[in-house]
Amino acid sequence: MKITKKVLVALLGIAMLFSFSLTVSVFGDAASGYEKNNYEATTGFSKLFESFDLDGLTAIPSYPQTYGGAYINDEGNLVIQYTADDKALYSSKTWLRGITGLQEINVEQVEFSYNELVEANNIIGEYIANELSESFDKKQIPADSLFKGDIVQSAIDAKNNAVVIWLDDVSILNIDIFRKTIVDKPFLKFILSAKERPCFQTTYKSGEGWIGGGSIGFPATYNSYSGIVTAQHCTSSGTNYINGQAYGSRTLSSSTYDYAFIQQTNYTDSITRGIYDTNKTLFSGSYCTLVQGSAVGRTGISTGFSTGTVEYTGVNNLLGNDLFQTNCGSMGGDSGGPYFSSPFSSSTTIAGIHLGGYNDPDLDTTFFRGIGYLFNAGIRI
Repeated sequence: MKITKKVLVALLGIAMLFSFSLTVSVFGDAASGYEKNNYEATTGFSKLFESFDLDGLTAIPSYPQTYGGAYINDEGNLVIQYTADDKALYSSKTWLRGITGLQEINVEQVEFSYNELVEANNIIGEYIANELSESFDKKQIPADSLFKGDIVQSAIDAKNNAVVIWLDDVSILNIDIFRKTIVDKPFLKFILSAKERPCFQTTYKSGEGWIGGGSIGFPATYNSYSGIVTAQHCTSSGTNYINGQAYGSRTLSSSTYDYAFIQQTNYTDSITRGIYDTNKTLFSGSYCTLVQGSAVGRTGISTGFSTGTVEYTGVNNLLGNDLFQTNCGSMGGDSGGPYFSSPFSSSTTIAGIHLGGYNDPDLDTTFFRGIGYLFNAGIRI
């Protein structure tokens, strides 16, 4: 059937009205403009990210060559960055509106592509992982070229078109050695690290059962079996327990990405999609990819529900690589709990798994890993 221009305009009008009505119903009348904007911007970015066809893996340097990154600004609107090579395409915004479904999109020209940021950050992340590995032999590196300092963390700061590195020593000499030994790019930004260090937030002891030391993540399926997902470091290789009650066995896990699927064998207790310490529920069948500036919520057995924003993406530290950093706050025992988007709404979409925070409980910094890795492993929500 041929669709005339008038019919198409009418259909688009109905679709936009439905979208507006859905947003209002999700948030309620009391929600601020920023909250609604942030919700829509996060949803729009997830659609943009899916168009890159990266299978949910954020640390792959396979983005469009002229893509510079993205973030959410102080008004809650999405900002999409581009390099000078494609100014005309991005300035039109037409195709971006078609992909994201957003009418309010800001574009911004930057000097460096997102691929360049990811590639440099991956090199630093590999160095951090090697430093933490017992098998890493420093003797293989010439003593006169070895970086002597401690790299606490690196991350992508899309808003400032930079890769940020936290060092214990930010002297000119030490930074110069870093550049010569590890990676030297003009977009590197060095910050003096605090004495605090990231740490896994679990009080789990061998044989104790994981819910006493960590938190339930969320219900999931794997190979048609039902169960739950949590952080791998909160689990044991045998039977795992919830509040002292045997729940099931760990049938899939990854120490590299720190996730585990616990297959349910005892059906006395079921795990729902309700979110602990809230009246919210998780959407079924989908996940989202957050961006710098996205509003985010998390919950855990120790501290319950809290909210914040994504401060950095692509974070590399002793907890792992390609993490998200937030200011949600957490304590020991929260490991394994879920992160989710649009924390102001009644229904949310899963975004990741809590791994840890700083060892100083007065700091609100937390870290989680996105769950594109889970989908690649065959786990479904």
